[in-house]
Amino acid sequence: IMEGTVRPEYGRVVDICTRDSLRELATPGLLAIFAPIAVGFGLGVGPLAGYLAGAIATGTLMAVFLANSGGAWDNAKKLVEDGNHGGKGSPAHEATVIGDTVGDPFKDTAGPSINPLIKVMNLVSVLIAPAVVALSVGTTANPVISIAIALVAVAIIVGAIVVSKRRSTSITDTPRRARSADRAPQAEAVHPTRVGGLRRSRRAPWHRIERVFYGTRVPQLSLFSADARPAGLRDLAGLLCGPGQIVRFGAGDQARLSVVLAEPGRARAVAAACAETGIAMEPVTTESGATALRSAFRCDLVGLAREWTQGAVKAVPPGWQLDGAALRLWALAAGRPDERGGWLLLLDPHAPDTHLPLVAAATRAGIPPARVGRGTALRISGTRRVRRLVELVGPPPRGLDPAEWPRSWGAG
Repeated sequence: IMEGTVRPEYGRVVDICTRDSLRELATPGLLAIFAPIAVGFGLGVGPLAGYLAGAIATGTLMAVFLANSGGAWDNAKKLVEDGNHGGKGSPAHEATVIGDTVGDPFKDTAGPSINPLIKVMNLVSVLIAPAVVALSVGTTANPVISIAIALVAVAIIVGAIVVSKRRSTSITDTPRRARSADRAPQAEAVHPTRVGGLRRSRRAPWHRIERVFYGTRVPQLSLFSADARPAGLRDLAGLLCGPGQIVRFGAGDQARLSVVLAEPGRARAVAAACAETGIAMEPVTTESGATALRSAFRCDLVGLAREWTQGAVKAVPPGWQLDGAALRLWALAAGRPDERGGWLLLLDPHAPDTHLPLVAAATRAGIPPARVGRGTALRISGTRRVRRLVELVGPPPRGLDPAEWPRSWGAG
């Protein structure tokens, strides 16, 4: 699909996105419905009125803030693209692209969505108001029933939040049976128990709760994951995101690719990944004693060299799109886990001009990073960002310890 040789199945993509959006809508929908019930029956009429007033006031302010800030970021990008502050390709343009990536959902989805949220809470409050008054005031007051209803509402809210946090967002179109042939499924949490002298397995309780609220998990397709298309030469750009180098030889009709590995034990896995693109890499030892991989001088690498060099200096192509295949090679050759549940992607210390464009490319890919180690590495942290990283890079390469590969928090 990415190479333009196959026509996409648009209907299937729309169906996948619709199913997932409806599933994700369940948690905020349950919060909007059961939060007024918990407050009204648990605390009474007065706190329910205060809850509604606070929700309307803060919701209005938040909606205005999201709309204005999103529009400001969008207009800033358009201003720079009109030729101001350096125009397209400048550091200012790269910064405004990052801002617009956040600003568009701010003004188009997050801000307007607060309006129906407030309406649902008000509607539920109006409907339960007579019952709240009857159970809390006068001769019909019954605190036991009120507290019981409030506890049930709180339990549903907590269950919805727990399920939403534990649910994997990994997107794939590969059937579960086919995936199980390569590796054990990580999305299903299984606990052993002994029944009648035999060890059996039972799924964790939150998966049962998930089926109640969200139904069966739907396989999904990501157009940017490492498995979305066959490996190609342009995927080798992932090596150039890190300390990889590419140089042209002679009249410029041949080029050589080389990369110094952060972890020497990954040499075989990196060479195998490069072989899938059609490029053979041989291990060598540098003058400093580090382990590196190097290709022969090849004619088919000239195109990649032209895109990623300006003269003799490595440079990121303008508007370059970081996809799963390139990110997988980057993570394999120059990535490692940090001590706080995130993931580090090493940059090239000898090519500082590539750092900001790579930050912009990672942000466009949905994994906005932070620069750490005096700007020599990008750190991807946070549950959603790490899960997006896991979705993009795919399963661990064969022969690599899964602990040394990106994985969602809580995965085994």
